[in-house]
Amino acid sequence: MQYVELLKVKDRKPTRDDLKIQSKENLRLMNERINEDHPFYLPFHIGFHCGVRVGELCGLEWKHKNFDEMVVEIEQQLINKKFTDENGKEYYKWVVGSPKSKSVFELFQLVKP
Repeated sequence: MQYVELLKVKDRKPTRDDLKIQSKENLRLMNERINEDHPFYLPFHIGFHCGVRVGELCGLEWKHKNFDEMVVEIEQQLINKKFTDENGKEYYKWVVGSPKSKSVFELFQLVKP
């Protein structure tokens, strides 16, 4: 083992592919195809205009939206958490958890006049 060199894990800056950033053209096409009748209309526009993460978007509930003050509060997110059963077998389950950072977004861009 004297000739074996351990690999060092280097923190590297995520690339555009790692972050799955959509192009302006893809966003334009999705905006054209997702109309008000589409089930993803509200989630798409909240994510698009507020920049929330997918897990945060999936964790939104009506109680997080305040139309009087025109804000959305990001208080939780949906996460796929690993559990272990009594036999030691691992499994994953979708649960609500804390977001990476608590945020408040204004709704003024989302509501049509």
